[in-house]
Amino acid sequence: YYEGAILEMRPLRIAVMYLKSFFALDLLMVATDWALVSVEHADTESSVGIMRVGKTFRISRALRMLHFLRLFKIVSFIKNFDDLCRSEGLRTCLRVLKLVIAILLANHYIACAWYALGDAMGDGILRTWLQELEASSDQELSFEYIYVSSLHWSLTQFTPASMEVVPKNSYERSFTVCVIVCALVSFSSFVSSITDAMTHLRRINEQSLQQKAKVRQFILQNRISFRLGGLIYAFLRKNNESRQRNLRLMDVEAFAAMPESLKLHLHSEIFTPVLVGHPFLEMLHIAAPTGFMNVCHFATTEVFANVGDDVLVYGEKADAMYFLAYGQLLYHHRSQEGMTAGLGPGAFACEMALWLQWEHRGRLLAEAHCDLLRLNAETFREII
Repeated sequence: YYEGAILEMRPLRIAVMYLKSFFALDLLMVATDWALVSVEHADTESSVGIMRVGKTFRISRALRMLHFLRLFKIVSFIKNFDDLCRSEGLRTCLRVLKLVIAILLANHYIACAWYALGDAMGDGILRTWLQELEASSDQELSFEYIYVSSLHWSLTQFTPASMEVVPKNSYERSFTVCVIVCALVSFSSFVSSITDAMTHLRRINEQSLQQKAKVRQFILQNRISFRLGGLIYAFLRKNNESRQRNLRLMDVEAFAAMPESLKLHLHSEIFTPVLVGHPFLEMLHIAAPTGFMNVCHFATTEVFANVGDDVLVYGEKADAMYFLAYGQLLYHHRSQEGMTAGLGPGAFACEMALWLQWEHRGRLLAEAHCDLLRLNAETFREII
């Protein structure tokens, strides 16, 4: 289990947490199963024993419904998975799934209570819904059919639907009234939450769909050639994928309120995989971890470049080294015409700025949307 953001692996701590959470429920279910097995095999030879076993068997099937309580673990698992999910659309679908599971759980327990009410009064003088259901059938009803009928009745109390099962005495009618009153409050809230989640799911891609429709309309109205239209669509699709993928630290406003110590570790964990691609920084990370963390926190910043942007310009003073985390760059050497070099993720440029007074000798151009890390030379030298 997780203690804050730390995964707890110590057996003693795990055992204590289990005793505080699901141990009582698991013990109740296991004890119930063993008790019912003992009673069913205690005295099956006498007629009284057979009658007792028959009654016990019906009760045991009802008590085994307690196993459905473990479905609460599914809700907890979905919540943990929701925190790790990166897709907003999938996260919204999980919220809808949690609401549906909650509705089914509530109706399951109402159905069990409805069945228990009809079964408990079946031996008395009052007529029950369960007796009416059995009388309306030409054959003996299975327990599964009775449970599904009870669940069906429970669902109809939350919706405008109807069915043939109705209360037959004052106790059952009073229980029905209570369920309907609870359904008026709870089910409307469930429906509203599901509606909001589905509306949010539609709004996620609404702006993107509108832009695509405008581009399609513009191309058709202006009779753009098929080849050029295909290039435009390819660029917009790649641009949209890049924007969905790249989320920078500055885009998350909540990080601004974090203490400096937490920001220090966050920057170190995010920037380290990119910076250690340089041999010197890799050795610094191994030999002086504290100094490397300071480099990540104080000297390194994120830079974003759109297609066609200049990252480096010829003749400008070089005051930083650049690391490419995502995208594609193209370097043009000014003094040697035709000399170009492509840079992919993991590449770095302008290392001379860390050690010398330097001017850029070429132009570094973004061929795609790029995420870069900018290592400030002056701050780096102060730390080192």
